[in-house]
Amino acid sequence: GKTIKNTGISRYNSDFKESEYFKHYNKLINDEDILELMRKKGYKGIFVVHPSHVHNAKDFKGNDVFDINSGFADYQKIFREANLLVTDFSSVHFDFAYLRKPVVYSQFDKEKFFGGHIYTEGYFDYEKDCFGPVVYNYEDTKKEIINLLKKDCKIEKEYKNRIDKLYKYNDKNKC
Repeated sequence: GKTIKNTGISRYNSDFKESEYFKHYNKLINDEDILELMRKKGYKGIFVVHPSHVHNAKDFKGNDVFDINSGFADYQKIFREANLLVTDFSSVHFDFAYLRKPVVYSQFDKEKFFGGHIYTEGYFDYEKDCFGPVVYNYEDTKKEIINLLKKDCKIEKEYKNRIDKLYKYNDKNKC
């Protein structure tokens, strides 16, 4: 089979490099315009490979700015230290937004994701409820990342207001 029994984790897939997912994110973490601005601003990046693709992590090309994380990811530490999150449909954006930090939703494969995927569109409407810009292609993803880097990753008021509305209380007693 294509997955390791009882884990949901894919085995190494030699066709993975042909996927839209790989091409999109590998290009993004190696985009010279983004890398140059990150170097100038003193930012480092980490690309956390989705657990289901862990065996294909070696296909992603890191560089002097981006590390590729293919093992255990300490999300609490990463989120504490990070200034910006780029994701697609992952629920981790709720945790990141709770810290009042900006998120870019790069949903370049929305039709495919909800068309033949185990996920379905639910209660969260990305267009109306999200905590950052929602974009659907590479160039717009790049534009939003560069825009936020130029602003030192300061969250826009509109998105901060959405977060504040969702997380009315921001203390250690929240559950």
